[in-house]
Amino acid sequence: VILRQGYGKAVDWWSLGIILYEFLVGIPPFTGQTADELFSNVIGGDIDWQGFPIEEEHGRNLIEQLLISNPSERLQTAEQIR
Repeated sequence: VILRQGYGKAVDWWSLGIILYEFLVGIPPFTGQTADELFSNVIGGDIDWQGFPIEEEHGRNLIEQLLISNPSERLQTAEQIR
């Protein structure tokens, strides 16, 4: 969406990864002092894992798979989640 390349259902799975992260940590996974810095961190996949609950290893793995930048490599069906 940021790169204005069009999008499909894969963006919804990415959004789920964002929501799960926020539920577990209480803050968004991407930060930035400006909109451009934030967008750069989102595009680069620079997730701030500091403060992520260590006991949530499976949750982190799921979130990492949902937040893969390339939509064709991202989880895209419920059947892929194990």
